[in-house]
Amino acid sequence: MKPQAKQPEHVERAQFAKRVQAALVARGMPVSATELQRAFNARNPELAISVHAARKWLMGESIPTQASLRELAAVLGERGFHQGGMSGLPGERDLLSVPAQA
Repeated sequence: MKPQAKQPEHVERAQFAKRVQAALVARGMPVSATELQRAFNARNPELAISVHAARKWLMGESIPTQASLRELAAVLGERGFHQGGMSGLPGERDLLSVPAQA
C-alpha cells in the first residue's frame, strides 16, 4: 500500500482554520480573533499571543507552534489537553488531522 501524499501547506492551513472556527462555534464562542486572543491569553498569560496571530490562525495564514497549539486545544476544549499536560497528543492530532470525507 502506498503512503498518503502530504497535502500542500496552504491546504493544511486552510483545513486547520476551518477546524479552529468549528471548535469556536461548538464552544459557543464567536469566530473572532479578538475573542480567541482574549481566551488564549486568559488561560496562559506567559504564552500570550497577539490579535494578529489569532487572526492568522483563523484565516489559515499560519499554524501555531507546538506550545501554542497545546494551549489552543485546551482553550477550545479538545480532548487530551485538560488532564494530561504533555500527554495531550490526541487533542493535538484532532486539531491538525484532516477530517474524513463524507
